Amino acid sequence: MPSRPGTSLILDHLRYDYRQYLGEFGDHTDPRVTPLLCIDLSRAAPAVVVIAQCDPLRDEAVAYAGLLRHCGVPVELLEAKGMVHGFLEMGGVVPEALEVVEKLATHLHRLWKTRARERSLYHARSVSRRRLRRGRSSVDPHADP
Repeated sequence: MPSRPGTSLILDHLRYDYRQYLGEFGDHTDPRVTPLLCIDLSRAAPAVVVIAQCDPLRDEAVAYAGLLRHCGVPVELLEAKGMVHGFLEMGGVVPEALEVVEKLATHLHRLWKTRARERSLYHARSVSRRRLRRGRSSVDPHADP
């Protein structure tokens, strides 16, 4: 019996998959298992959340992206129109899945470049602060790092 019209998930398969997902964690309310139950995600890494339009778990993914955003975490939401749960594994059969993988790669590349730029600026500021604490000008080309 399908769990929602228009999807390929079957309840027994969903239960099995959930048990596999839980693994050693027996408690589904553990925030490490269900991040939607986490009170503070402000230290989470920037994210790209991919959702399938016809996924029964779509609403949870949208809520997770919203929670990340609420906690100040940079997040991008990438929706795959007409796709079902697990579509990323169907790239060899469903050409549209490969298109989403390419979009995801673009999103991740942009996110990586942004983070690399931020780390570079942070490092430059840290070096300048250390030099100033030592009484050296941050613009002195002869100063030791």
